Amino acid sequence: MQDTALYQYLLGLKSPWTVSRVDLNVKGQCGEVWAKREWFSATETTADLSKRLGLPNFDFFS
Repeated sequence: MQDTALYQYLLGLKSPWTVSRVDLNVKGQCGEVWAKREWFSATETTADLSKRLGLPNFDFFS
């Protein structure tokens, strides 16, 4: 199991949140865990994104 998958499991993060990076400093006895959120998927349209975010529909391709 990779560090990112382990920390994602330990923190209980679920989609759309993931752990993107883990920096551990054993000597300094500290660490940093970076989480990121996926804002939209490749299959989501601009209308879907606007609706989900509560914004007016900005359809640039019509």
